[in-house]
Amino acid sequence: MANLAKSIPVALTCFFLCACAPPVKVEQETDGTETISMNTKGGSMTFGKEGNNVDIKSEDGSEAHAKSNADGTTAMTGKDKDGNEFSMQSGKEVDLGKFGLQNYGNKEKSNGASSSVEADTAEGKSANLTFATKDSIDQVIGFYEKQIAKDKSTYSANGSKFVSGKTSNGAEVFISASASDGLTQVSISASLKKS
Repeated sequence: MANLAKSIPVALTCFFLCACAPPVKVEQETDGTETISMNTKGGSMTFGKEGNNVDIKSEDGSEAHAKSNADGTTAMTGKDKDGNEFSMQSGKEVDLGKFGLQNYGNKEKSNGASSSVEADTAEGKSANLTFATKDSIDQVIGFYEKQIAKDKSTYSANGSKFVSGKTSNGAEVFISASASDGLTQVSISASLKKS
């Protein structure tokens, strides 16, 4: 149990704090790994082999399954209480083409400076990503500004620049760029409602 608990300390801590120490069941698998199950008043949570997957079920019928992959990505699927399905990916490069934007080509590989999350729900798709580049703030904002077709708004504050609006396929986007440790840190949020 010690190895499994080390790999999911945040999830365990949050669950115990929220659920006030629910009953815990630990099962030893034939391959030596462990499965931890917890039942609470509002539902249940199961941490699978090696701590790389989690199943959550709620009394209202909503459920989610999350899996951490060997390549560092995480995938989550589930459904809400009304049966509407959702999916989410993190750690994988987001294809901004779905949102009417081009991916930026001159990204830097830097420690902790990049992240990405993409979700698909009954309401639509959304994505959030961050990355760093050696290019200037003006180059980044100029690159994305050209791709916004409607309701474009640009502004600056405290050395950072921002652009927002709608792309040619109707996605709402918000892009910010700011200087950080000799690089330009870029953040992009995009959403596209289902019609």
